[in-house]
Amino acid sequence: MKELSDEKLVMLVKVTRDADGFTKLVRRHQSGLVAFLQRLAGDDMNIDDIAQTATIRAFQKIDQFRSESSFRTWLFQIAYVEYLQVLRLRKAVDRLKVNVADRNVKAVEIDAGVTLDLKRGLSLLSVEERSAILLCDANGLSHTEAARAMNAPLGTTKTYLKRAREKMRKVLGSEPEKETDEK
Repeated sequence: MKELSDEKLVMLVKVTRDADGFTKLVRRHQSGLVAFLQRLAGDDMNIDDIAQTATIRAFQKIDQFRSESSFRTWLFQIAYVEYLQVLRLRKAVDRLKVNVADRNVKAVEIDAGVTLDLKRGLSLLSVEERSAILLCDANGLSHTEAARAMNAPLGTTKTYLKRAREKMRKVLGSEPEKETDEK
């Protein structure tokens, strides 16, 4: 049986939502995709996770593929966006580590153990508390800006942030310090 071109295989997947057809399509480009991501990120990230997330997103968005470029180009674009998301998240976590360390940790080196503590601590927070601490401490927003971003009253946002910081202090094992009302 003759091998279908990328264009025909994409059309087939769009119409039938055939996962096997999509898998075949992705396999054609998988090694190039992984090589691209490895060169882009170096050994610093889990490339396989980024590639897998990109292929899942591509399958979910296959109806949005317009054939203005090749499927390969479109898949690489999705992978690049996923890479940027991971990079943004990493930078946000780094900012959060620095902010939490500056406020809460006495002479503790920020290392893998602290990163695990941060992840564990963040997972213990409510969505609102996690949003407040990430917006303020990781992304540098003022309390007012965070309240707007969360579509919540300023006082409520301050309460979420205070609770989040208290919980994070417990996880990181540091002494509480007096908080200011506004950044």
